Amino acid sequence: MRVCAKMRCSQEPVATVSLAYTERMVVVHDLSDERDPNLLDLCPEHVRRMTPPVGWVVQDRRTTTVAV
Repeated sequence: MRVCAKMRCSQEPVATVSLAYTERMVVVHDLSDERDPNLLDLCPEHVRRMTPPVGWVVQDRRTTTVAV
């Protein structure tokens, strides 16, 4: 079972997050089929609480959303 990428969180992830540094963008994707060590798999709570760095934007590209 995969778990959320946040430390001490044992919840199951629902989304995969990537960082586009040149665009200063945090991108939320549907959960990827396989774990990628370069991306973050987050649970519903951590997706909801996520805040981008100052000057960055969050783009939600999920085709399905999970109720939180």
